Amino acid sequence: MSLDIGRPGNFEVEGEASVVATAWLAWIEEFDCYADCKGLFNPSGASAKETSLRRQRQALLLFCGGPPVREVLKNHNDSIEEVTEKCQPDDYDGTIQVLNAHFLVKPNKRFMRHVFRQMRQTAGETIAQYVGRLRKGSVGCEYVDVNDSIVDQIVSGCYYDALRKKFLEAGASLDLAKLMSISASHEAVEMQNREMRNGQNPGASAHAKSNAHEFPNATGGVNRLGSFVRHGNSGGKPKPRYENSNGGKS
Repeated sequence: MSLDIGRPGNFEVEGEASVVATAWLAWIEEFDCYADCKGLFNPSGASAKETSLRRQRQALLLFCGGPPVREVLKNHNDSIEEVTEKCQPDDYDGTIQVLNAHFLVKPNKRFMRHVFRQMRQTAGETIAQYVGRLRKGSVGCEYVDVNDSIVDQIVSGCYYDALRKKFLEAGASLDLAKLMSISASHEAVEMQNREMRNGQNPGASAHAKSNAHEFPNATGGVNRLGSFVRHGNSGGKPKPRYENSNGGKS
């Protein structure tokens, strides 16, 4: 049974090779999830049913990818029909190979590592979001241990000093899993602290605007007890000044 879900948008990305490569990997991952939800799996067998599933998945790929994806295959040395025939019985896999060869142009790893090292956490961005951004940015860097490189960059590019201090306190035992655990706990405590601080005295702002005490007067308005003033015949004692709701003073 397939699910009625929205399909991925057409793949229309232009720019530097690494940008296109990263976008393509993200798009094809989304498409794979979509095709699986529709029940069009990519089996490896050679039966008629399995071959039919691959053909349907391939057709869906060309439809969802839109003109840019179909144009790549049209400009390939073979026509779409010839590519399909040559890929028998692995229609879908063969098409993916052609598209990967076009979109995943090998980037300059030195430049990609430079870009990766410039990636800093922004204010309000969680560590989980930062990790996701770094993982995408690591495409083309050819790091031996991507997770360890991400940990190094987070410690260096963390926006919050208090959180960086906790990472450094973990020492050599700090890996990505531990870093994520530390950051999740820290961010949760910070959120709880903000909520408690904001909720301690909800009337404080209104009270700060005016510390006047109000009570009704004989005219149906409101007298507001404000600052104290001194009058000459009051024996030196301060006499309260009143303001009514009509703007008058008494």
